[in-house]
Amino acid sequence: MAEPQPADLLIRNAIVLTMDPDFRVLAPGAVAVRADRIVAVGPDAELGTAYRATREIDAEGQIALPGLIDSHGHGGHTLIRGWYEGATADRWLEIFNDFYRTHTTEGFWYADGLLAAAERALAGVTTGLSYPGSTPCLDELTAVRAGARAYREVGLRHVAAVGPGPGPWPHVYGGTTKLSLADELELTSVAMAELPTDDLMCSVLPSPSNLTMDPAGAASDEPHPDTPVVWEHVAGLSRKHDVPIHAHAFRGMVTQAVRFVPEIVGPRLHLAHCTSQTRKDLDLIAEHRCSVAHGPYTHANVKAPCHVLELLEGGANVVIATDGAAPDRSFDLLAQVHPAIQWQRIQANDVQVLPAAKALSMVTIDAARALGLSDDLGSLEPGKKADIILVDGRAPHFQPLLPELAAHRLAYAANGNDVSTVIVDGRIIVRNQQLQTADITELGSRATTESRAALERSNLLDALTTPPAAWTATRY
Repeated sequence: MAEPQPADLLIRNAIVLTMDPDFRVLAPGAVAVRADRIVAVGPDAELGTAYRATREIDAEGQIALPGLIDSHGHGGHTLIRGWYEGATADRWLEIFNDFYRTHTTEGFWYADGLLAAAERALAGVTTGLSYPGSTPCLDELTAVRAGARAYREVGLRHVAAVGPGPGPWPHVYGGTTKLSLADELELTSVAMAELPTDDLMCSVLPSPSNLTMDPAGAASDEPHPDTPVVWEHVAGLSRKHDVPIHAHAFRGMVTQAVRFVPEIVGPRLHLAHCTSQTRKDLDLIAEHRCSVAHGPYTHANVKAPCHVLELLEGGANVVIATDGAAPDRSFDLLAQVHPAIQWQRIQANDVQVLPAAKALSMVTIDAARALGLSDDLGSLEPGKKADIILVDGRAPHFQPLLPELAAHRLAYAANGNDVSTVIVDGRIIVRNQQLQTADITELGSRATTESRAALERSNLLDALTTPPAAWTATRY
């Protein structure tokens, strides 16, 4: 008999959802890890004799799967969630586009990054995309750098989506500093050169607000003169740094962008929301196999739902994302799988659409593909990064826990509170539902202090007010 091979970590006795090309379910299964890579995935009896590990985790009664990937979110959201509850989307954005540029500090962005990373980690998200500064903000790259530092400290894999914020320009920061479009394009180039490392990737963000919109909310035939400049710059940076392009996309925007930069559309284009799309938009997105980050809880999806089934059936790579933690959401990506399924079944009037197993793909391997990271992430396979989570299946809402129904239980019954263990790059950052890399009490205290200070700086004294009628009325 051959001598056992060395491993740093061996997860045993789990129900393993590999999300590999064959979508194998191993029960009981095991995963062996050496340094930051998976070296073997297979039956528990086989790996138990083939590997001798420094540390073993007995995962009996638990489900092992790849770390979840939240492919669209916003920095700043954790510290302002709940502010102006009930405001219309337009009013909310008007308030916070100014707030983020005028009333935030490095301390604000660092506290937000710590809280967001911790919240995502505890919910089983091992890779998360964020717009640094939310809209985003590029003044001296304060938000970009503070958020990146925070995510690194918590130990989460972070994708920073940087680029020029919504026009018109100049943007005013802190009430005095003015940045032109040229300034923000230059800062984007600096950020792209500075940030990419083994554990911090960077996507370019062309803002849809750079497009001229007509009163009906569609992109006009003649865009703002700056629009082609922005898209061409973004396309160039994407090629230079070999990263995907990430952007919000609403009615007419994809069609308009393709008019000026045809090569921008393709599998490397990753679009958020894609609600209120035109027929031409939908055809372009599907035909060129673009990725779409669908947020089932977002205001945009309520007003004009994303055509998820049509896009999937047409060839697009549609994934599920949180869109951040404000105004009325959280970073619990697992809890959004079930509503994403239900939305599509209600829209189609068909309970057979969007199977549970496919929905799990949309937060693992499909989401990795959307970020251009599927060679390393999104499935449990030898050679891939050791990003692994364990979901505790011993609670009543998982029972009876039959291996054949593991995907069903995760999609319909689980939420982030069921995640027991989170491993990123082979490092255990959550164990027994406790964050190992940061003090949650200290982190929460810092977040509360920074949130309160930002309220006072901005003089948004009515941000936390709940109208008396909200307790009895049917609408705000």
